[in-house]
Amino acid sequence: MIRKQLAIVYNKCITSESAILKLNIVQSFCHKITLFLIKS
Repeated sequence: MIRKQLAIVYNKCITSESAILKLNIVQSFCHKITLFLIKS
């Protein structure tokens, strides 16, 4: 369940073109989600 939610958030991270997602903090968060999904 949690993994599915993370996948949804990650999908928004890579598809959104909004300026806020270009912030380093958000990019770092997306990167952590990516690593988590790869490991799990």
